[in-house]
Amino acid sequence: GPDHGPAILLLHGLGARASFWLPVIPTLVDEGFQVYARDLPGFGYSDPVAELYSRDYVGEMIRDFVEALNLSSVIVIGHSMGGAMAGSFAIADPARIKALVFVDSYGFNKDLIPISPAILYNLALPSLYYRITRQPEKLIKLIIESNFHDSERLSPEILEMAIAENWIGAGPDRVKIIYGLGVSMGLPTQRQEFVHNIRDRFLEYGFPILVIWGQEDGFIPVSGACQIKSKIPEIALHIIPDCGHVPPLEKTEDFNQRLTQFIRTLD
Repeated sequence: GPDHGPAILLLHGLGARASFWLPVIPTLVDEGFQVYARDLPGFGYSDPVAELYSRDYVGEMIRDFVEALNLSSVIVIGHSMGGAMAGSFAIADPARIKALVFVDSYGFNKDLIPISPAILYNLALPSLYYRITRQPEKLIKLIIESNFHDSERLSPEILEMAIAENWIGAGPDRVKIIYGLGVSMGLPTQRQEFVHNIRDRFLEYGFPILVIWGQEDGFIPVSGACQIKSKIPEIALHIIPDCGHVPPLEKTEDFNQRLTQFIRTLD
């Protein structure tokens, strides 16, 4: 994007990479934003995970990245695990937050998330399958399809890119990341504390928040969106009908429209 436009930081979810955001980035660039999307530690070309993937580690890691870019103000958009990271950064360094966007984000559901086929595909199967077969192509397709409400909407281009880049990241770092998130945010009481901390920073610093969620998300139920809305009524909430866990990929046009409408309202 332009050298002096407002900054946006995009944070992908578990098993994806920065390229997850490719259907969204051109729209943001056209709106005049500097757009930064990075492979998070343990994924893609980033360094391996150095320590427990805890909430504190995540917040500090993103703060270091933003400081290295010399950004004093940034709009942070996080999907799934990336949403939890966006919230952790907002808790750790709220003065830098221009706005937050949570997309089907981990960390908001009040109750334990029920085990579903999507969760098994995303969390339990990758490492086991990869260790046995060392041929992740079929598994990648299975995992990505499980994140869609209608798998027919999975474009061949996205699938080809996911296979070429091995989005599932089935190495040992995946186990570390899942364990770390489970230890620091797995219990309902921990997630309630997480939401309360975001609310406290919101009340003190006043940054706008948008929540976008697929109504048919089989991985992180839409009740998470309702939970954060109940705690912070001032947020903007858009639930996308007939959509699963990945609105930027499954309902790209709707997602981009709602996102640009929101960011246009920012000062």
